[in-house]
Amino acid sequence: MSSYDILKLNAAIIRSRSGDREAYREVVIGVERPVRIVVAAIVCDRTQVDDIAQEVFITAWGKLGDYQAGSDPVLWFKAIARNLALNARRGWIRQEEAKRTYGRELEHLLQPATMKLADSAESRLLEFLDECLKALGESSIAIVREHYWEGQTPEAIAAKRGRQSGWARVTLHRVRTTLAECLRTKGVSRG
Repeated sequence: MSSYDILKLNAAIIRSRSGDREAYREVVIGVERPVRIVVAAIVCDRTQVDDIAQEVFITAWGKLGDYQAGSDPVLWFKAIARNLALNARRGWIRQEEAKRTYGRELEHLLQPATMKLADSAESRLLEFLDECLKALGESSIAIVREHYWEGQTPEAIAAKRGRQSGWARVTLHRVRTTLAECLRTKGVSRG
């Protein structure tokens, strides 16, 4: 960035300190690209880039009094972006670890019931399950295949269809309930 741009941004920041929102708009336009690059380089979830960039500009607006006039505004905004993006990354990592831990715990808790079902399974269980799956309909079968056979997350399934992740979770729950009821009507008990 040229020294002229830095001087221009500094002047806009000074005007912004007195509440001039139009001047702050100039600042945002001047530093938006480097801010987005920093955020995108750090966060794991690309869908967070817009939200974190917006948070950078809101945070910076509240801290304009801390900015030292004459210094490089791009570096100042990039520092804020780096801190917020690192916090978001840490949160994402904690969330992913919690999902893995929850999955392992759930699998551990389900194992006895799974073994009991396997030991008491009727010889036609797979045939019954196949019949129940076919009765679901194409869209439900696709979701079951994507989640249980291909290992896709509810978030990925929903995103592919332009839906919220909660939609996929609810749909999977309904499918499991429908399958359980179908199997029950065929004489397969949950044990």
